[in-house]
Amino acid sequence: MPSSGGGINTVPFGSAMAGTSISLIATPQTGYTFREWTVTGAGGAAVSVMNKNAAIGAAFLMPESNVSVSATFEKSPTVPEDGGGTQTPVVTRPRFVDVTETHWAYTYVEYMASLNFINGKTQDRFCPEDPVTRGEFVTILARMCGADLTSTYSGAFTDVNSQQYYAAAVDWAARAGITVGTGETAFSPDRRITRQEIAAMIVRYVQYTNDSLATQNEPQEFKDSADIAEYAKQAVSLMQRANIISGYDDGTFRPRKDAARAEAAKMLAVVYLSTHGS
Repeated sequence: MPSSGGGINTVPFGSAMAGTSISLIATPQTGYTFREWTVTGAGGAAVSVMNKNAAIGAAFLMPESNVSVSATFEKSPTVPEDGGGTQTPVVTRPRFVDVTETHWAYTYVEYMASLNFINGKTQDRFCPEDPVTRGEFVTILARMCGADLTSTYSGAFTDVNSQQYYAAAVDWAARAGITVGTGETAFSPDRRITRQEIAAMIVRYVQYTNDSLATQNEPQEFKDSADIAEYAKQAVSLMQRANIISGYDDGTFRPRKDAARAEAAKMLAVVYLSTHGS
């Protein structure tokens, strides 16, 4: 994607059908700030961009024709030191030392953290390769939905301690039909969440919020599709066609593999952007 120099630009979706909302993400390089998005269609006609001055959260509706998307960056403002000495660029630093501008999930992690949907493991570390627990994941979904997380837990899961941070989120997720637990009275909040569980919960979340996942890809049969649990098959298919998941280079999906925090952040950021457009 073209740019004026000074940053990296990302369109989460490759090709798209007319009428699809396309979200845009730009990552300014050190010493630069993002200025605006420009989208042009057939014959150079301008395409309207919502939040065109936002590095993360801009979006446009795909027209009938192909489009050209470009991002403009400019040198960050400079401020003089006391006494009129050397000028220093004003630079916004990444909030996590282990997810910097060069990390593949940087824009997604920063976006989700900026909205207070996700937190680091410590004040300055996100631990992108660490696994995500089921309790952590439903808490993120609840925050994305704006659910009331101050209520007292009154659910039926006997392994959910009402004093834990995730208790109200689990209660909300169960009432919303986003989770049915891992057993009749068990939720397993501290168990690592798998990729197929994430797919199922995300699709249920989208249905609960009365949104939909736009089809971007042709259906793909993963080499290990037979290993996907029956409850997650349709969800994995929807996520693949929406270009939220693509599997691994060897053609597998690895449905029972623990999901990493960076993976979860990307999937959730793309879902939120595609359904909210900002």
